[in-house]
Amino acid sequence: IILVLIKKKIKLTNKDNISENETNISQENKENDIETDDKPNFSQKYKIPEDKSISTLKKHFEKKYKNTITTKKIIRIIDKFIKKEKLIFTQENCYNDLINWIISDNQSFIVVENNFFQTMIKRLNNIVKIPSTNTISNKIVKLYNDKQINLQKKLQEILGKISYILDTWTSKNQKSFIGITAY
Repeated sequence: IILVLIKKKIKLTNKDNISENETNISQENKENDIETDDKPNFSQKYKIPEDKSISTLKKHFEKKYKNTITTKKIIRIIDKFIKKEKLIFTQENCYNDLINWIISDNQSFIVVENNFFQTMIKRLNNIVKIPSTNTISNKIVKLYNDKQINLQKKLQEILGKISYILDTWTSKNQKSFIGITAY
């Protein structure tokens, strides 16, 4: 994604050669009423390091293209890729992550009673309180009900008609499934 933006927005040519891309960009700026006193700086084509480091690319743009509007936009986009969610430990976060894992991996609720699972969790953080199967079950039912209410609200807010498609099938081991698509 970033490389496409770079090719479209930043002039990555040799110092003396101005390509059609650059002419199109200055034309786009005129059409979009973007005014800037800064003349674009040209540099040699930038090669991404082998470690694929986006932060290195960000530093390159900050250094070579300090004051251009397109650089500021690209820096903002790169920042979104660099920022990562900080994982803060709380018992509630631990429960939520455990529940999300059980749901997404289709695990049984009794996985929390497995001795090896408990040992693994205790090794990671020995202050974690591992919930019982009843607690997990209750939290999943509550999560389901909350999601269902949220979905109902979203569907009621839609102006116009909603069409549904139902798809039912049976697996080879005779498990029945239904898929519902709303559009």
